[in-house]
Amino acid sequence: MYLGLLSERFAGYPVMTAENGEVALDVLKTVTPSLILLDLSMPKVDGFRVLEVVRSSPRMSSTPIVVLTGRLLSFEDIKRLDYGNVMLQFKNIHSDEELVANIQHIFDGEAALPQHSSQLVKQALAYMQQNFAYTLSRAEIAAAVGVSEDYLSRIFGKEMGIPPLGISESLPDFASQTPARAVRYKHHPDRQ
Repeated sequence: MYLGLLSERFAGYPVMTAENGEVALDVLKTVTPSLILLDLSMPKVDGFRVLEVVRSSPRMSSTPIVVLTGRLLSFEDIKRLDYGNVMLQFKNIHSDEELVANIQHIFDGEAALPQHSSQLVKQALAYMQQNFAYTLSRAEIAAAVGVSEDYLSRIFGKEMGIPPLGISESLPDFASQTPARAVRYKHHPDRQ
């Protein structure tokens, strides 16, 4: 699905694919890509492990990576994404146009958020996913990650291309597509 979209929109760039994480790691031994589009849920070797290997390579330590996922992410998952120049995109929330726009920003040389700010966005995403059954305000999300509402909106918009409440409103649909993981998040710790 993404191969056709990217090949069409970025016709001047060669696009390589790998059917699983093991093949991706083999390809990356000899190829240094300009951008990596990485799915977290791959057979044989998952995207978290591929990310770890890529970031441990001096040759690819700063290669931009767009992580695509359809999973609900835990705070532990978010910690495993804590690398510089890693942008998180959700398959069931972001449109194809939003994905293409974010990739275009990378190719246009627009600066990524600093790693710490990017990690705050990812923590906010995990908080929203884990509390999808509740109506969350921007103030609650900002408090959960320890930043002001305005700062959260600025960094969230830069990293994700949409405001935090735009994602929050999409989470019930997203969560309904992954019911096994969603069941774990029914109790909000701050609400009785």
